[in-house]
Amino acid sequence: MAAITWLIVAIAGTGTAEAQPVEAIPTAWRTSQVAVLPVGYYGRSIDTLFATKAELAESLGLLKRWQRTIEDTFQGRDRFTMVDAKAVSARLRGLPDFNRAVDLANDRLSLGIERYNELKAKAAVGHLKRAVELYRSVHAEIVEPKQLAKAKLYLGLAYMEQQQAGQAHLAFRDMWRLEPTMTVVSGYYPVAVQRALRTALLDVAAQSDKLTRAYPRKRIAALAKLLKVKSVVIAAVDGPVTEPLLRLVTYDADDTRFGSPLTIGLTDQKQATDALDRAASVWHTCALTAIGSKGRRRKRQRWFVDLSYSHSLWLTHRRTRDILQSPGAQITVAHEPTAGLHLYGRILQQATLRDPQGDLLDVFVTSHASLGAGLAVGSRKFRFFARAGLAAALSLSSVRMTTDVDCKHFGAGHPRCGQLFSAPAPGLWFGLETTLGFRWAPTRGWYTTMTAGMTSYVADPELTSELNFPLHATIGFGVPF
Repeated sequence: MAAITWLIVAIAGTGTAEAQPVEAIPTAWRTSQVAVLPVGYYGRSIDTLFATKAELAESLGLLKRWQRTIEDTFQGRDRFTMVDAKAVSARLRGLPDFNRAVDLANDRLSLGIERYNELKAKAAVGHLKRAVELYRSVHAEIVEPKQLAKAKLYLGLAYMEQQQAGQAHLAFRDMWRLEPTMTVVSGYYPVAVQRALRTALLDVAAQSDKLTRAYPRKRIAALAKLLKVKSVVIAAVDGPVTEPLLRLVTYDADDTRFGSPLTIGLTDQKQATDALDRAASVWHTCALTAIGSKGRRRKRQRWFVDLSYSHSLWLTHRRTRDILQSPGAQITVAHEPTAGLHLYGRILQQATLRDPQGDLLDVFVTSHASLGAGLAVGSRKFRFFARAGLAAALSLSSVRMTTDVDCKHFGAGHPRCGQLFSAPAPGLWFGLETTLGFRWAPTRGWYTTMTAGMTSYVADPELTSELNFPLHATIGFGVPF
């Protein structure tokens, strides 16, 4: 839906009528919140590496102007309240551990700078990395971007002292993202450092996914949770001052995903404002629709059919010196009439292979069937179950086992063969089985499943005293209904 939203905006002309929000939500539903983060700036070129604050004033003016415009555009949307950048900062500053974390980070930053000035680069890196961790723990990229950028700058400088150019590049690149209008005095840093700063700035300018790199999904998800908002608007001004662009993307906390990014040319302010307003209107309509569909609960899936690979080990095998293994295929049908009750039936076809010693004289094939019930817990995505049922097995091949060398050498019918166990086919066994398992459903259309369990056959004492207690495990996939 998000991709369609921005596609509509991209192809719409300036004369297109503004999309009107759909009144789709009952008045009983509570209002959601959309937060607008501080507008970033990624339009700085390497030619402006040594630009002064005065030379960057026009760019700073663009940021302030479009910060207000974006907030005004998202303000007053039906069923939504807008949390502006100042309110976002205030909420983060109001967190219980904010002041303590920032104070500790400032102390670590001071120690790191001192160690760097004392030419103790290794010690400086330790303090500066800890400062970065503390700043990031309270989302300082929004509240204290200059302090975090300062920590990244000195971290890059300390890495340069240690000849770690790759780490220094990453630190300088983060610094430019956090504080793109930072001033660098020409000749203040060594040539190698100036070259590294220029390369990092060029790297930031060349990246196509600037917004999501500045705010990765895990970070923005944690931020949305802290702010208690449904949506987050992330924007930045990009491109040269003569032909600036506004890049904007929204994050939906319910879907835990970004929408498709939107790019608007800012050369004509009226056209840009109209395009932004249309984009916000379409976003608002889709957001209302999503909230409405969330309010309508989907029908719970109750039937599950899966196909699995099965592998069994016969724990009791008195006439063989090694465990007998049985690969096979299984079909299971499960039904959950209530949230906790689990009913099932399964059919398994398997072949028991000869052991390495050859004590099982022939491969034999069995068909297994079971019916039972159990308990299930968990969500639609992750579900665990424990079940027990009645089991039956039909042997389609004769079972012959022996450790007697004469039987193997001369044959089962020879007079010298005296320790042969034989159960002719067909044979029917009955017993009980218990199983533990789980399902993982990444989507509503399919799932994977794994089970482990054991069967105890009791109705044929002659055979089950010699061959019994198969331990079985399965892995497969299925479709819910």
